[in-house]
Amino acid sequence: MTFLDYFQQTIQPQLAAIDLFLKTEEPPYAAQTAAVLLGITSGEMEKLLTQEKLSLITKGVFLRLMRQGSSPLCRMLDREIRCGSPKRYTPAAIAYIYDLDIGEVLSAAEQLGESTFESGRLSELFGYIQVPDRVYRK
Repeated sequence: MTFLDYFQQTIQPQLAAIDLFLKTEEPPYAAQTAAVLLGITSGEMEKLLTQEKLSLITKGVFLRLMRQGSSPLCRMLDREIRCGSPKRYTPAAIAYIYDLDIGEVLSAAEQLGESTFESGRLSELFGYIQVPDRVYRK
Protein backbone atom coordinates (compact mmCIF):
# COMPACT_ATOMS: atom_id res chain seq x y z
CA MET A 1 0.00 0.00 0.00
CA THR A 2 1.27 3.46 -0.81
CA PHE A 3 0.75 6.49 1.37
CA LEU A 4 -1.23 7.94 -1.54
CA ASP A 5 -3.68 5.01 -1.24
CA TYR A 6 -4.08 5.67 2.48
CA PHE A 7 -4.38 9.42 1.99
CA GLN A 8 -7.03 9.08 -0.74
CA GLN A 9 -9.01 6.37 1.07
CA THR A 10 -8.88 7.81 4.58
CA ILE A 11 -7.64 11.37 4.97
CA GLN A 12 -9.22 13.04 1.92
CA PRO A 13 -12.74 11.74 2.71
CA GLN A 14 -12.37 12.92 6.32
CA LEU A 15 -11.25 16.37 5.17
CA ALA A 16 -14.12 16.56 2.66
CA ALA A 17 -16.66 15.56 5.31
CA ILE A 18 -15.30 18.17 7.73
CA ASP A 19 -15.29 20.85 5.06
CA LEU A 20 -18.89 20.09 4.08
CA PHE A 21 -19.97 19.96 7.72
CA LEU A 22 -18.40 23.31 8.59
CA LYS A 23 -19.90 24.93 5.48
CA THR A 24 -23.42 23.58 5.91
CA GLU A 25 -24.08 23.09 9.62
CA GLU A 26 -24.79 25.85 12.09
CA PRO A 27 -22.94 25.97 15.41
CA PRO A 28 -23.02 25.03 18.14
CA TYR A 29 -22.09 21.55 16.98
CA ALA A 30 -22.95 18.35 18.81
CA ALA A 31 -19.93 16.89 20.58
CA GLN A 32 -20.68 13.37 19.28
CA THR A 33 -20.83 14.59 15.66
CA ALA A 34 -17.60 16.55 16.07
CA ALA A 35 -15.90 13.50 17.60
CA VAL A 36 -16.94 11.27 14.70
CA LEU A 37 -15.70 13.80 12.14
CA LEU A 38 -12.37 14.17 13.94
CA GLY A 39 -11.95 10.41 14.30
CA ILE A 40 -11.79 10.50 18.09
CA THR A 41 -13.91 8.84 20.75
CA SER A 42 -16.71 10.60 22.60
CA GLY A 43 -14.67 10.16 25.76
CA GLU A 44 -11.70 11.93 24.24
CA MET A 45 -13.98 14.73 23.03
CA GLU A 46 -15.45 15.17 26.50
CA LYS A 47 -11.96 15.19 28.03
CA LEU A 48 -10.81 17.88 25.58
CA LEU A 49 -13.88 20.00 26.25
CA THR A 50 -13.37 19.67 30.01
CA GLN A 51 -9.66 20.51 29.78
CA GLU A 52 -10.43 23.60 27.71
CA LYS A 53 -13.40 24.50 29.94
CA LEU A 54 -15.73 24.57 26.95
CA SER A 55 -19.41 23.77 26.80
CA LEU A 56 -20.17 24.71 23.18
CA ILE A 57 -18.43 23.76 19.97
CA THR A 58 -18.26 26.63 17.50
CA LYS A 59 -16.32 26.62 14.24
CA GLY A 60 -13.25 28.08 15.97
CA VAL A 61 -13.49 25.59 18.83
CA PHE A 62 -13.89 22.74 16.33
CA LEU A 63 -10.66 23.76 14.60
CA ARG A 64 -8.88 24.12 17.95
CA LEU A 65 -10.06 20.66 19.01
CA MET A 66 -8.92 19.31 15.66
CA ARG A 67 -5.36 20.32 16.58
CA GLN A 68 -5.60 18.58 19.94
CA GLY A 69 -7.21 15.27 18.97
CA SER A 70 -5.28 12.01 18.87
CA SER A 71 -6.48 10.70 15.49
CA PRO A 72 -4.01 10.54 12.58
CA LEU A 73 -5.88 13.38 10.85
CA CYS A 74 -5.74 15.60 13.94
CA ARG A 75 -2.06 14.90 14.49
CA MET A 76 -1.26 15.64 10.82
CA LEU A 77 -3.10 18.94 10.94
CA ASP A 78 -1.33 19.98 14.14
CA ARG A 79 2.10 19.15 12.71
CA GLU A 80 1.23 20.99 9.47
CA ILE A 81 0.33 24.12 11.43
CA ARG A 82 3.44 23.79 13.61
CA CYS A 83 5.49 23.83 10.39
CA GLY A 84 3.75 27.02 9.28
CA SER A 85 1.91 25.41 6.35
CA PRO A 86 4.88 25.90 4.02
CA LYS A 87 4.54 26.67 0.32
CA ARG A 88 7.31 24.19 -0.42
CA TYR A 89 7.91 21.06 1.65
CA THR A 90 11.26 19.42 2.29
CA PRO A 91 11.41 15.64 2.69
CA ALA A 92 12.08 16.19 6.41
CA ALA A 93 8.95 18.33 6.78
CA ILE A 94 6.87 15.81 4.82
CA ALA A 95 8.12 12.94 7.00
CA TYR A 96 7.33 14.92 10.15
CA ILE A 97 3.89 16.21 9.12
CA TYR A 98 2.62 12.91 7.72
CA ASP A 99 4.45 10.68 10.23
CA LEU A 100 6.37 8.87 7.51
CA ASP A 101 9.77 7.20 7.57
CA ILE A 102 12.32 9.82 6.46
CA GLY A 103 14.23 7.21 4.45
CA GLU A 104 11.09 6.35 2.46
CA VAL A 105 10.39 10.03 1.80
CA LEU A 106 14.00 10.71 0.73
CA SER A 107 13.94 7.69 -1.57
CA ALA A 108 10.67 8.84 -3.15
CA ALA A 109 12.02 12.36 -3.61
CA GLU A 110 15.15 10.96 -5.23
CA GLN A 111 13.04 8.85 -7.62
CA LEU A 112 11.21 12.02 -8.65
CA GLY A 113 14.44 14.02 -8.87
CA GLU A 114 13.15 16.72 -6.53
CA SER A 115 14.40 18.12 -3.23
CA THR A 116 11.30 20.17 -2.34
CA PHE A 117 7.62 19.84 -3.20
CA GLU A 118 4.74 22.26 -3.55
CA SER A 119 1.52 21.08 -1.93
CA GLY A 120 0.05 20.27 -5.36
CA ARG A 121 2.79 17.72 -5.99
CA LEU A 122 2.58 15.92 -2.66
CA SER A 123 0.20 13.30 -4.03
CA GLU A 124 2.76 12.41 -6.71
CA LEU A 125 5.38 11.92 -4.01
CA PHE A 126 2.94 9.96 -1.83
CA GLY A 127 2.51 7.47 -4.68
CA TYR A 128 6.17 6.47 -4.30
CA ILE A 129 6.04 5.93 -0.53
CA GLN A 130 5.22 2.43 0.65
CA VAL A 131 3.64 2.15 4.09
CA PRO A 132 2.93 -0.94 6.16
CA ASP A 133 -0.73 -1.94 6.15
CA ARG A 134 -0.64 -2.46 9.90
CA VAL A 135 0.21 1.22 10.45
CA TYR A 136 -2.08 2.80 7.90
CA ARG A 137 -5.37 0.96 7.69
CA LYS A 138 -8.43 2.05 5.81
